[in-house]
Amino acid sequence: MSFKNKIIIGFLVCGFFAAILTAGFFFYKQNKNTQNLNTQEEKIEKSVKPDYSILDEITNYQNKYFDIIKRHDVLLSLNNDDEVKEDIEELKKLYEEVENKINKSSKFFIRYKEIEEKFKENNGNTTLEINSFASNHYEEVDKLLNDTYKAVKQTISQDDFNKLKVNQRTWLKEVEAYNSIFEKQGFGTISTLVKLGYETDMRNFRTLLLMFYLNCENNNPKIEDFLGQWVEINAGRIYVEIKKKDDKIEVEYGGANSAYSHSVSKFNCVYDNLNSNLVCHGAKHTNQFVSCNGYSSDDNLEEFLECDEKNPSLTKEDYKVYTDNKKRIIQIKKGTNNYFVIDDEKYTDENTKNEIKKDYENMGLYFDEDKDLVFYKMKK
Repeated sequence: MSFKNKIIIGFLVCGFFAAILTAGFFFYKQNKNTQNLNTQEEKIEKSVKPDYSILDEITNYQNKYFDIIKRHDVLLSLNNDDEVKEDIEELKKLYEEVENKINKSSKFFIRYKEIEEKFKENNGNTTLEINSFASNHYEEVDKLLNDTYKAVKQTISQDDFNKLKVNQRTWLKEVEAYNSIFEKQGFGTISTLVKLGYETDMRNFRTLLLMFYLNCENNNPKIEDFLGQWVEINAGRIYVEIKKKDDKIEVEYGGANSAYSHSVSKFNCVYDNLNSNLVCHGAKHTNQFVSCNGYSSDDNLEEFLECDEKNPSLTKEDYKVYTDNKKRIIQIKKGTNNYFVIDDEKYTDENTKNEIKKDYENMGLYFDEDKDLVFYKMKK
């Protein structure tokens, strides 16, 4: 074989291997891009997936409780200054808020109220009698706590119970930490009474939180009660449409911003039967408005009207669409005469209420500062 032919064959072989390497690199890139796309989709899916659970609610309230009692050691305080009075009042309101979320016909809640009524006032005359009364109160509360815990175990899934056990251990650590605070202070002859007092209070609050798992669904509004289209009673400018599709809940908020514009916000939601909440993610917002020669009916109404009158041919419809993955909680409460209330005062603390108001504003919705938004269900 001549030297020239060897060179030609060499080039052909090199070209062949180069083609194989190029093809391999191409398929690798394609596969890598597909993997990256799938990873991005998984991240998006995770980011919009609602993460609400009863345990989240319990943890939230438990943290509030410990924040209050540790602020000025209100359960250990023997004085009656303004700071302690404020803590006592805040703790009372927290109890009321939690009690309002529990099924009042539950046998566990009825038993809780009976115990509190029975031990409402310690009428002992001697230290022994006073301590005995407090000890009996503690024992009944502790037994109710254990009975409630056992009932919860039989009610929820094993996976949820395993998570609750972790949460329970965290609670016990907080109780032990508070014991350390107690032990650093000297209470003399009333030491037993003080210890039984705060131990009883801690168990009472924990028992109420565990009852969240035992709410009877039959006594709470169900998502079916809210399906359909609702219109705002006072102005009728806002509507809410709630649909159930393939085990998913779709909520559409819509309303007229003005005579020339309209906004719609669509959510994918889950229904939290415990609190009658819709917990939503992944909103898509659409603002529909008109403009004339660059003057928007929303931003420059006077200029728009003047332009529209002189040059109606320049007027056109415009759309502005944006999305976000922010978690939003839509508070709803079933009322009388097929009404429901959004952002009801009884079910919303002030911070949450203000946040919800901001969400309404972000969605281009109207919110009356003086009263809640009340909607009426349209007849089909």
